[in-house]
Amino acid sequence: MTMRLEHLTLAKLDVAEIVDYLSARRVSSAERFLECLEESYEFLRDYPECGAAMEFDNPRLNDIRVWPVSDFRTYLIFSRVQRKLFR
Repeated sequence: MTMRLEHLTLAKLDVAEIVDYLSARRVSSAERFLECLEESYEFLRDYPECGAAMEFDNPRLNDIRVWPVSDFRTYLIFSRVQRKLFR
């Protein structure tokens, strides 16, 4: 089943900063980053359990996973699968 992604406000701000940074150097790099980011999001929608599980001191964060943006491996997507129960 394909999952729905929710983006935190801070994540949206991070993406905007990355795009600004890349655009200042080469606009085509920023455009390509956005394409690769969307490809990575699509992959994670289809395979939400992918990515390496992270270890944190805070146990509330232990279900966070990390996945690199395709072709931009130094940029990472942090995700958490939240299962909602419907009544």
